[in-house]
Amino acid sequence: MATADLSVRGRRIGLSYETSTNLFYRDLADGVREAAAARGAGVLVRECEQSLERQRADIAELLAEGVDVLMISPVDAAQLAGALTAAHARGVPVFAVDRAVADGPVVSLVTSDNLLGGRLAADLLAGLLGEQSDLAIVSLPTGGTAIADRVRGFKEALTHHGGLRVVAEVSGGSDRSHACEVTAALLEAHPSLAGIFATNDVTVLGVLDALRAARREDSVVVIGYDATPQGCAEIIRGGPLRGEVAQFPARMGHTAVDLWVAYVRGEAVPARVEIPVELVTRDNVERFTGAERLLRIKRGEVWTAGERVVFFPVRGYQMMLNEIHAASPDLVRHIVYRSGFVLGASIAAQVRELYPDPRDRLFVLLEDLARGGFGTFELLALDLEAGWAEVRGYDLFEAAIAPGLAWARTPRSVDTYCSGRLAGYLTAIFGRSAVCEEVFCQARGDPHCQFVITAQQ
Repeated sequence: MATADLSVRGRRIGLSYETSTNLFYRDLADGVREAAAARGAGVLVRECEQSLERQRADIAELLAEGVDVLMISPVDAAQLAGALTAAHARGVPVFAVDRAVADGPVVSLVTSDNLLGGRLAADLLAGLLGEQSDLAIVSLPTGGTAIADRVRGFKEALTHHGGLRVVAEVSGGSDRSHACEVTAALLEAHPSLAGIFATNDVTVLGVLDALRAARREDSVVVIGYDATPQGCAEIIRGGPLRGEVAQFPARMGHTAVDLWVAYVRGEAVPARVEIPVELVTRDNVERFTGAERLLRIKRGEVWTAGERVVFFPVRGYQMMLNEIHAASPDLVRHIVYRSGFVLGASIAAQVRELYPDPRDRLFVLLEDLARGGFGTFELLALDLEAGWAEVRGYDLFEAAIAPGLAWARTPRSVDTYCSGRLAGYLTAIFGRSAVCEEVFCQARGDPHCQFVITAQQ
């Protein structure tokens, strides 16, 4: 059995972050779990609830559990070097996600392009207010490089809009009620205030609460960050929130896992990977599909890390998938994989009585997939007791999935769908959840595609 793409199967990721009460981190954790499951790896999650001491203890606990890698979103960038040095001493690589770690032994940082996000926010405010206005920044406590980059990008962009000046910069304290309190004080101290940049989703909501209480909704423009469903609903409502910078936490989680896998294989890994951000305004919020979490809300139930994918046609099935592909090709691949999985498991369950022998059943299912125009398939190995199978596919890229769809002609569409179908087949045959991983792929120049399907423990 080839092992190049199976090097992380059975290994465990230790993930430490602030709190799941923040939707950003829930999406980030979902992205890590989903990408890990596709690789046959497990995830142990610890939430420190914004406590530095708790995060240090969580890291020590994860190391004691014997995790193979740490993925950390630090509460304080400057205060975790000692805890991560312990990981380095154990030979456990560390990947930072969202926020950097200062002076720590980190292999790679996966973050949003927060400098760009700050610049987009400043340019939008300038376009809405003109060139002569007083602004304020409602930010978060120091310690997070992501927030610092947003503020720095915002201020850098203001140098091109000479009449806009920041008259106050305060901390909302990662708490909606506190953000409301400090904003109320800002409004009283600066009656001429015309614009506010709020640097995360919780802060945005507190700022809006204060504006409503002060009856200043019509005189102050707000630009936020994160584009949560609540934020996008406020943009649609037509209040003071005129735009938000959207980032993609699930994609960050996927990327962190991909980098770890490349690192384990001995490949060169970049020290920093920045995920692009996107500006959401009243002009595009109705059709916005950039943020995975917003897509789940507006497009129906799309649970890429859950047990099903349900498509609700919005402007037609084709347009929806094309829009998703334009915003997030990675998300389309996960949806395609999951769609194949659901259909594969359903078909395998239906033919169980007709073909009680598992080998016969799998041969029939592979033939059915071939008759669907997806290539030809050969069963190389099947170990029912261990829960493992290996399948080879030929001429997969002669297949046409949904002609006319932009994403269907991308190099990874057909093999991704077939991977999902194979995982669904073997899930029904093994009687427990299975994942499929490509060992070789024609999209990478190999003469055929080879898949390993493994039942999870």
